[in-house]
Amino acid sequence: MPAWISHSMKVLLSILLFIFSTAMLTAGLLFAFLTGWTFLKGVGAAALLVFWLITFGVLSRRLYHYLFHPPGEDQ
Repeated sequence: MPAWISHSMKVLLSILLFIFSTAMLTAGLLFAFLTGWTFLKGVGAAALLVFWLITFGVLSRRLYHYLFHPPGEDQ
């Protein structure tokens, strides 16, 4: 498989993971607010926020590498 296809797939999958994590964070926060905020729901929301931040970091790193690094360089 050519390198540009591999890098494009990595970026695409990172975008899909970020969309999924954003949807899960939004749903988790809405559920917590609508059903009453408890300690356990707060811990779940915090865990979803950490997951969202990690996926944002992964996406931004891969997108930066895809756009601004020469094609011969590897991650």
